[in-house]
Amino acid sequence: YNANPESTRLLIEELIKLAEEYPVVLVLGDMERPSRNIERYARRVHRQIGEKLAQGNFVHVLAVGFWAREYLKGAVGAGFPPERITYYRTVRAAEKHFERLLMPGTIAVLKASIYTKLRRLRINTIGDIL
Repeated sequence: YNANPESTRLLIEELIKLAEEYPVVLVLGDMERPSRNIERYARRVHRQIGEKLAQGNFVHVLAVGFWAREYLKGAVGAGFPPERITYYRTVRAAEKHFERLLMPGTIAVLKASIYTKLRRLRINTIGDIL
């Protein structure tokens, strides 16, 4: 339940390698609590993480939260296929899509700060959860 730019970047670097051999679905939530005081910083670091995502062959990326739209902008801007990344403002909105992405053998990885409440995402047991 913790995410910051460095830990998220390191995770994605490892997942890029993993996605070369296994189907990986990544659910990324906000790394920062919404606040006007950090808006420029938050948008920048979330967009940079999105750019890093473009290096991976992920089955799909769900971007969830207030700043998470920047993941999508960064990823698509860096060449990630737009049909393989989806933005949702809330966990509840992302649930049905997430469930449809999990197939036997799928590795699902969730990463976000605790306030994003990804723990509320109902996870089916058909995938391997890291």
